[in-house]
Amino acid sequence: MSTREEQEEKFNWWITCIPDKIISLKKKLPEEVTNQLDFSIESLDVLENYLLNVYSIKTMINDKEMWDECASYLAKTYKKIIPQSKYYIELNDKKNVFYNKPILRVEDKIDFEPHSFVTTTLSRKKGNLLSTLIQRHIDYLSKDL
Repeated sequence: MSTREEQEEKFNWWITCIPDKIISLKKKLPEEVTNQLDFSIESLDVLENYLLNVYSIKTMINDKEMWDECASYLAKTYKKIIPQSKYYIELNDKKNVFYNKPILRVEDKIDFEPHSFVTTTLSRKKGNLLSTLIQRHIDYLSKDL
């Protein structure tokens, strides 16, 4: 088991590497998909539909690099669309569902764990799950304004 400091360092390194992981992701995708990945809410449908056509949950879980690259794209897109979100990692409560997982958090309101949503899109097979979810987050947060 790694120490708390090692977990924090790994988390910070994950955030630092997001731009490189997105570059790597875009190199793996067909040009017609890559050209539409502009960090907009609509681009999430493009990525989700591509993943639904190419991956199953099992193949995604077995391709940890691709899984992490997709999660990195989701994280950066979520952060752009919901700028008040902050990167966070729970390291205090081992019973917390997000323990030792990178999430984006709007304090006391919403948590978004990008890795789990990559696989959730593959299990739900909707084609617009991510954009719908993020739109719900936008709507929910706008009620507080």
